[in-house]
Amino acid sequence: MSTVIKLKKSETALSKPSTSDLVAGEVAINALDQRIFVRDSNSKIITIGEAGGKRHESSTVEHTVTVATKTNKHRYNGTGSGSGYKIDGSFSPTIELVPGNTYKFDQADSSNSGHPLRFYYEANKTTSFSTGVTTSGTPGNSGAYTQIVVSDTTPSVLHYQCSAHGYMGNQVVIGTRNLTGLDTGDLGEGSNLYYTDARVLTKINATSIDALSDVDTTTASPSTGQALVWDGSQWEPGTVGGQITVQDEGSALSTSASTINFVGSGVVASGTGSTKTITIAGGGGGGIALTDISIGAEATASGNGGLAYNNSSGVFTYAPPTLSGIGGTTDNVSEGSSNLYFTDARINTHLNTSSASTNQVLSWNGSDYAWVNNAGGGGGGGNAFTNIAVAGQSTVQADASTDTLTLVATGLNSITTNATSDTITIGTPTGIPFVKEDGTSTSLNMSVAAGTLSSAISSLYIPFVKEDGTSVTTLVMS
Repeated sequence: MSTVIKLKKSETALSKPSTSDLVAGEVAINALDQRIFVRDSNSKIITIGEAGGKRHESSTVEHTVTVATKTNKHRYNGTGSGSGYKIDGSFSPTIELVPGNTYKFDQADSSNSGHPLRFYYEANKTTSFSTGVTTSGTPGNSGAYTQIVVSDTTPSVLHYQCSAHGYMGNQVVIGTRNLTGLDTGDLGEGSNLYYTDARVLTKINATSIDALSDVDTTTASPSTGQALVWDGSQWEPGTVGGQITVQDEGSALSTSASTINFVGSGVVASGTGSTKTITIAGGGGGGIALTDISIGAEATASGNGGLAYNNSSGVFTYAPPTLSGIGGTTDNVSEGSSNLYFTDARINTHLNTSSASTNQVLSWNGSDYAWVNNAGGGGGGGNAFTNIAVAGQSTVQADASTDTLTLVATGLNSITTNATSDTITIGTPTGIPFVKEDGTSTSLNMSVAAGTLSSAISSLYIPFVKEDGTSVTTLVMS
């Protein structure tokens, strides 16, 4: 039975027939755009061909998605799920997408239930791709779809697969030139070889270390036991630790020397092969002799010094001998914390010279010296009498620091002073004192025989004390 294909045409730019323009099986041609359209059994308008490459679409390009049991027409038949996607009625075709267009994958058909369509970098869904991708609704229900907006940065190859089951879809190919989402694991090896340990080791084993720009083994060829030593500008062969020559006596080491030289009459080096022994003679026994410690030409030592080791603290303590005759002055010794050096400032601090006043004296107040008023009127500090009172007489008072107390001898009394011993002696009269009528004093020598009074003592007044001791009377002798 022959099939009649009805054609419809248009010459309007970017014109695309609608479902009302075609019935199932009818074909439309846009002669201007050189594109061929057909209406499929799902009442979808499908572009089945176009000349001159894919065109930019001003509206969203839609694809109808259904799910069916795989056949040999499916790329992954026998792998993953037994069901596969059909796109516009074809089992998981490779779909070509154009940058700048928007593509909607309609999953409203009930067969899509439980099979959400998503995009991935790999067919096995290792890495998902979501840039420019939106979803809506629940697959198998009206209005459900997955949509992708393709741009110049969209990877050149993506895979549409079911998020719940394996290998139900296929790939989409995009006309972009970028490596978005790719790494060296996705690329075949070209002229730029990948790193491998084997390649590195092969290169190292085949190359001399002298090939390095800062290594020079040509000027001085290396010898056994040497290593590369930095000389300030490059690496060159040189001797380092482990190759040391030890000798008993010799010249001092130079900056480039590799020999350690021990000097001294007590140093002995011995040994063959890789083991060497250096012996430094001590002062006897197993101790350490401090024979090289000197105390200087100006000092002498008496007694013996000693070196003691504390097993608990691990500290050596040296007790030196007694030293004497060490020269020098206080200028050679730093001031300690207890025996301080003399300074005027330190003395003035204690004397308080800045606060002294006229007629004050320096007195100890229990903790320091301080200037105080002179309580004695001319003497030192302490308890002093400023008033001297005599019964029946006027009081003698020191009213100035220059006042002098004068003792006057009257009658038969005598007063003597001794400046050396700082003493004042008041003498005792010999005999009994009497007062003459003229008011002068004299004494009666009790050794005079009775009745033989001298005329020198006629008319004397002799004082007597009554028996009650309260009054005095005078006996007048004439």
